[in-house]
This record gives sequence, structure tokens and C-alpha cells, in this order.
Amino acid sequence: MAVRKICKPKGCRGSPRCDHPWWFDVMHEGKRWRMRVDEFAIARGATEPVTSKQAAERVWEPKFLGELMAGRDPHIPPTKPAPAGELTVSEFLDRYYTNYVEPESLKSAQTVKGHLKALKASLGELPVVALEKPGEIVRFKATYRHGHEVATVNRALGVLRAAINWGRFQDPPLLSTTPFHRFGVSIKAREETKRARDEARGARRSRRPGEAAADRPALARSASRRRLPPPGGRRRYPDHPVDARSLRHQDDTAVPQHHG
Repeated sequence: MAVRKICKPKGCRGSPRCDHPWWFDVMHEGKRWRMRVDEFAIARGATEPVTSKQAAERVWEPKFLGELMAGRDPHIPPTKPAPAGELTVSEFLDRYYTNYVEPESLKSAQTVKGHLKALKASLGELPVVALEKPGEIVRFKATYRHGHEVATVNRALGVLRAAINWGRFQDPPLLSTTPFHRFGVSIKAREETKRARDEARGARRSRRPGEAAADRPALARSASRRRLPPPGGRRRYPDHPVDARSLRHQDDTAVPQHHG
């Protein structure tokens, strides 16, 4: 059931004919999504709370499911385009590429251009001040994650972070602050490293027994080539003087002495 009330398990005897709000409760791609219908509807233009289950199912449930299918987080309100004459994110990113990436002749200029294209497709119509808060960037991160590796998402966020830092130090500044901090947007490189490590471990486990056995002679040959000192104390540097006390100590410890 996608639209229901959650008050009955809490002891409400009048559910579902009570005055408690309706909730969306949906499973999508292995994740459970719960949200009040009122909260979703008011953020998208509703002028009054949704008290009818029929209205919730006919009007708002298709929109809720549509945002989930599109890879968006329904808890994040939809974006509003920038007013006319105000600098947009798309124009800001174009300035960053024209005034910094190209003059610096960066080797990764084409890669940066590709990430900027993805950023402009999602955030381009917003006013540039929207980049000062984490909300829109978190929405981009959640949307862009579908169909892309963690490393690709991290690189796109890294390009956006560099552009924001560039904009903060222009004269006059185009941005006053950055959302990339401990309590804002984070680039989780640890997850990328852990993912790569887990994939490598899984690849090793999936190897056939014959492949592992075929590597043993090569490992044995490489070990035999190592220059290990043989027993008896072969001198590594023959030109160095020999300490007679160390040799006497080796002779005394090499052969056990029996007294009596």
C-alpha cells in the first residue's frame, strides 16, 4: 500500500478515519521511502493539507513515484529557475571554464568539460547563490549516482568544489561561502577506496584453483632469486674489517659445548 496512515501501530483506534496525516510508504530498488503526503504536496504547489486518500492516490502518488523513478529524492523540494538578469549556475560554470581551465592549459581540461556538462544539465538553471547551500548539490549527488560509479560522482563533485573556490576569490566575489565542509557536502573518497579494495578481494576469491596453482612455480622461482645470507655468516661486504669477537661469539653459539 503506497498511501496509508501510520498511527494505528501507535495506538490510534480511529485509524484510518482519524485526523492523522496520510503517508507515502513505498519500496523502490530495495529502499523504503516514507514521507508525509502534506509535506510532499505543499512543497510542490498545494495550498492546503491533503486530507483525502483519494486525492493523495490520484494526484500526488503518481508524482511521488515519478520522482523516485527519475532518481530524485522526494524529500528535496524541486528547484526554481533563477530570475531574469541574475547569474545562473550554467553561466558561472562557463566563466570558470573560460577564465581558468582553458588559460591554465590543464591536462584534464576535456574531463573537466564533461563533468561541467553534467553539472549544468542538473543545476544550470538555478541562481549561482544556490551553490552556497548543500541542498541542491546533495540532490545532484543522489541523482547523478544512478548509473555512475562512485569515483565518477566524486570527480564531478571535485570539479564543482574547485569552481566554487575559484568563484569565492574573484573580484568581486561571485560566491561568499562553500557547502563543501564537515557538516555540508562531503566527497567520500573512503567509500571509493573501500569499493576498489572489495572488488579486488572478490576478484581474488573468484579465481579458479588452477590459476592459483599455476602461480606457485613463479613465486618459488622469485623467492629462490632472493639473495639471502647462507648459514655460517657469509660476509656481505668482504672489504670491511672483521670483528674477531663477533666471530668467536658465532663459533661459540654455533656448536654447543659440552663440559664435564
